[in-house]
Amino acid sequence: MTPLGPDSAPSLDDLTMTDIVELGERYGVVPQDLDGETPLRALVQSDDPSTATRAGVHWLVHRGSHDTGSHLATHGILDPEETTAADLPATDYDAIRDLDAEALSEGVLSGKWNVFCAPEEVDDRWHRVRALVDETVLFSAKVSTEWGRKAKDQDTHVVVYTPNYFDTDDVFRVRDSLRARCGVDTTLYYKPDL
Repeated sequence: MTPLGPDSAPSLDDLTMTDIVELGERYGVVPQDLDGETPLRALVQSDDPSTATRAGVHWLVHRGSHDTGSHLATHGILDPEETTAADLPATDYDAIRDLDAEALSEGVLSGKWNVFCAPEEVDDRWHRVRALVDETVLFSAKVSTEWGRKAKDQDTHVVVYTPNYFDTDDVFRVRDSLRARCGVDTTLYYKPDL
């Protein structure tokens, strides 16, 4: 694997698909951001959403040092690869049941809590969310940058991922952690990635 430290300057030709995924997950950088000369540190520029203003960088992404398997085991989360139709969440709605069946067949069981917050709150909220990722309370998270927020003319928001939305106990555990540790007291919306 290509070393991807903050001072490295990879070109697209030097990267494997795994490297490209790591760039997105760890640094919030997409391949078109690379020129082979600019260090990743300069591409990302900031850990604070309010000061991340590099054109074209919509997101800051944070994923802890834990791997997926250890996170699943730590919290007793239903492994997405072992999930079956018997694990489909109960629902009275055909459309939701169809979406869940498609998510299972496509193998896309991750989802996210959308935590909307005002620009003046986002740095503090983001630092709290990042701490929970580092403590393995949360799986991973991303936040829109100041540039991304303005480019889309939206309020800033934080997105917190869960690895398997069929595991509703874990989904609500994450919500409760956001409420207790991040000061989130507004209505939250959950969205499957599919």
